[in-house]
Amino acid sequence: MIDQGLVLRCRARLIDVAKKRSRIPYSDLAKYLRVANQSVGLYLNAIYKDEIAVGRPDLTLVAVYADTGYGRYNSRGRQPQSIEVDPKNPSDVRAYAAELNKVYAERWT
Repeated sequence: MIDQGLVLRCRARLIDVAKKRSRIPYSDLAKYLRVANQSVGLYLNAIYKDEIAVGRPDLTLVAVYADTGYGRYNSRGRQPQSIEVDPKNPSDVRAYAAELNKVYAERWT
């Protein structure tokens, strides 16, 4: 069972990052949540599903790999983790930037 308190804490952190029009490395997010790096995806998937279900953009896009500045997935409203991002593919980079701009433009509460 996923810890809903950690989901809420993770979402709040992602919102803080989005409001600053910034990004947060997965490793920093894991440290913030005090979970293993591999566990971050559980919380991000829950947040993704919640945000997409109510018509908001993919808040989880602000969580990225430190070395590339991109997240692993940009599922664009589809099933979580359904579309991987290849930072070397210009089409993926453009799509990621477009979705990230929607996140930045959202009025998060």
